[in-house]
Amino acid sequence: MATDGKASSLRKLVVDGVDDSPNVQVRFCLKYRTSYGQSVKIIGSHAKLGNWDINKALVLSWTEGDRWVATIELPAGSVYEYKYVLVDHDGRSALAWQGGSNSVLAIGDQDEQGVEVQDNWHNNPGQAAVVAGGQTLTRETKLQAWAEEMKQYRALARSAQFELSRKAEELQASKAQVARLKMELSMSLKAREELESRLADLEGENLSLRAQVAQSQIAMKSTLEEAIKLLQQEIEEGEEELYSTGLGDDPSDAASSSSSGGSSSSGGWGWGRSKEAETVYAGSNNGSSGSGGSNGATFERFGFRLSGNTFDQPPHGSDFGQASGGRSSNNNNNVLADWRTRLGSQ
Repeated sequence: MATDGKASSLRKLVVDGVDDSPNVQVRFCLKYRTSYGQSVKIIGSHAKLGNWDINKALVLSWTEGDRWVATIELPAGSVYEYKYVLVDHDGRSALAWQGGSNSVLAIGDQDEQGVEVQDNWHNNPGQAAVVAGGQTLTRETKLQAWAEEMKQYRALARSAQFELSRKAEELQASKAQVARLKMELSMSLKAREELESRLADLEGENLSLRAQVAQSQIAMKSTLEEAIKLLQQEIEEGEEELYSTGLGDDPSDAASSSSSGGSSSSGGWGWGRSKEAETVYAGSNNGSSGSGGSNGATFERFGFRLSGNTFDQPPHGSDFGQASGGRSSNNNNNVLADWRTRLGSQ
């Protein structure tokens, strides 16, 4: 097996805990003459060799020349101990064990083509041989080759262990970075939720303020319209009240009212704005009571007044009634028109 293959197998064993070693076919051969009804088993340190349990040991088959053989597959990269056992016809009772110490078989990765072990019952090392890769070796030489191979494995193991430590450090750093990114993401999501919540609150407040402004505008418009109607009604009622006193637009009525009022030579009725704001009144120059039901009554409603001010008085003479009546009527109409314009502009 190539070095890269060894490194790969060892890396899987160290890192993943998986033994990825290939299986090698091993053929055991023993030359031994037995009695009738007897057989030979091989027992050893692997499950396929029975794990030193004679009842589970591997049974060899007899061939011509009193050769007992058995073929199994064992994982490469390991050393196995074994012995041969002579058993009776039931295969359970051991009649004799192979002499000497346990036999040792080392199987390396280079034994992919298979191994044949040629043993003897007396376990004489000089008479035993291992055939692997077209070469015949002793078990000791095969063991030394395996030991050299294990040195390479140890170097690869150190490299794999170093790589494993480095990968573990990288993994810890990656976990720390992932934790930090998760925390940042959580904070970002929380901040986003807070901003969205604040935006929703502001939008709700904006809609509420818009609704309040719209209601205020509607209420203001309704109030202004009602105020204009009331003021127009007051003006109309004021005009009717003024006309009912005999101070209308008819000059003859104004003159008659003026002559029957008993005013002094400087007296008379007239229209005009007072210097005091928001008052209107009607009366004579000298403040005496006159006819027509006015009695100098003051009307404080419309922002103008009937006045006897000197700047509103008619000229003295025979045309007093006509001038007074005509001037009063014109002033009255002008003032009412002015107020309608002011109300309409609002």
